[in-house]
Amino acid sequence: MVKKFFLTLFLSFFIVVVPLNTFADVMNSENYKIFSDVLSVGGNYSTSTNYGLFDAVGEIAVDPTSSTSSNFEAQSGFWGMSSSSIVSVNFDTTSISLGILSKTEVNTASQIMTVTTNAFDGYTTTIQVGGPLTSGSITIGAVSDGSVSAGSEESGIRTSGTNAQMNSSDTGLSTVAQTLAQTSTAIFADQTIITYKASISGSTGAGSYNQTVTFTTTANF
Repeated sequence: MVKKFFLTLFLSFFIVVVPLNTFADVMNSENYKIFSDVLSVGGNYSTSTNYGLFDAVGEIAVDPTSSTSSNFEAQSGFWGMSSSSIVSVNFDTTSISLGILSKTEVNTASQIMTVTTNAFDGYTTTIQVGGPLTSGSITIGAVSDGSVSAGSEESGIRTSGTNAQMNSSDTGLSTVAQTLAQTSTAIFADQTIITYKASISGSTGAGSYNQTVTFTTTANF
């Protein structure tokens, strides 16, 4: 008898940022985005243990004030503009299928997460699941030894990317949020590759397994 195992992951996404304002006339191309600009003679970004400071020298006189209505906010002056909150999270796919599993190999599939934020202290993205891989009453547990191996009944993920946090080993997903990627400064188009892995043993029950994965990204202002 041939056993068949179909595995699908259902993904959900949350972004947390307060406040979030809308920009008009943001300049961008395929490779960059300028949130705001200034005509001045100098300026810099200075930091210490407890603060981050943007400054400009010689900006044409503009009072950095804020004008509001019920639906919009207009901030005058260069640094008034840059103090607004921006966070963007994109995934190249929102559906993951690992196909038909076999006890002789580990099945894998990947997605790419891209994050942009002007938050002074960067961002944090966490990942968690609603429960184990499940087909009816049958489950496939999370890997616990750092490596999803052929012939073993287990699943997990591994990441790659400069700011990814699960690059060194396969990590079992949990109902408790785990840090997937994070930065400590503002960043543009930061990419994390998430590779999902699963394997079965000879005693794993046949079925169509699925799991819901939730991502939460928080801008650290």
